[in-house]
Amino acid sequence: MGFIDLSIVLQRFCQVLEKAIAKPKVPRYFFALTRCRNLQPNTTKMKKVILFLVAIFIANSAFSQSDSTNDLTPKWIPIVAAQMQGSKWYYRSDAVSQNEDGVKIWVKNDRDVLEWYGKKYKHVSREDLTIMDCSRRRMFILTTIIYNSKGSAVASHMDTKDTGKWLDVVPDTISEAILNIACKEFTK
Repeated sequence: MGFIDLSIVLQRFCQVLEKAIAKPKVPRYFFALTRCRNLQPNTTKMKKVILFLVAIFIANSAFSQSDSTNDLTPKWIPIVAAQMQGSKWYYRSDAVSQNEDGVKIWVKNDRDVLEWYGKKYKHVSREDLTIMDCSRRRMFILTTIIYNSKGSAVASHMDTKDTGKWLDVVPDTISEAILNIACKEFTK
């Protein structure tokens, strides 16, 4: 495969661009390139056009990856072992932190009905910031937030190590499934 002459590539691009400009609803920045038919190889003008095209390509690539599989934003991942009728469990794909107490992780529970502190909620999500202590097999819920079906917070509760308490993780429960995930996925 031989060396590709950029001037030929750019001239071909200009031809395609001129056809595209004739179509309605072409983005405005393309009109800046309408004069590219007069470009000569190795000129300052050609270098500016190439830099402009590279900038457009980079910007387009950066904005088009929001829904790609390479997206690095944390996601809620289903906990398959913990799915039951009327309730679905998830954990965040990123650990908030890890220290001597354990792994701090967000856990989400979508429920048809939730009774919490004497009040009944329908079609809600409960999100808990939980510390999972892998060595002692226990957990501590720091923060709980209840969201309605529209995504608005309707209730919340926070504990500290002084006001709350560690809970033992019972075998064969959802808590054990969450502990196993946290300890396997996020421990060093």
